[in-house]
Amino acid sequence: RSRVRAPRTRTPAPPHGQCACCKPLGRARRIGARWCAIREIERTGFTFQGRGSAHALHVPYWWLKCLFWRRDDEPWLVRRYHKLLVWDLVRRPWITRAIEAVLNPVMGKSIVLYFRKPGQAEQSL
Repeated sequence: RSRVRAPRTRTPAPPHGQCACCKPLGRARRIGARWCAIREIERTGFTFQGRGSAHALHVPYWWLKCLFWRRDDEPWLVRRYHKLLVWDLVRRPWITRAIEAVLNPVMGKSIVLYFRKPGQAEQSL
């Protein structure tokens, strides 16, 4: 039997606020909300340029928190890792910046969206 594939068509997205990804989960938004955010920002005239990720050093901390979630007191490993994150935040040493730069594309906790303002001249960073 031969298979005939129907052409792929892109269905229009529902208005902002009515799609499932726009419904907040506590203080965070769903991962799919990235596309809603991009669409909403583009509607104001900005041009989407790309995306990145950040805060990869925080991911192991949350893994540890989930691993030990039933304990009333935080285990020493969780407390030590939290101390490391605070030290990193205050001191910003080159070693943790380098580690985070390598890990961000793989396990970044947050997304970063880049846009260009309409009529803005090309600038080098």
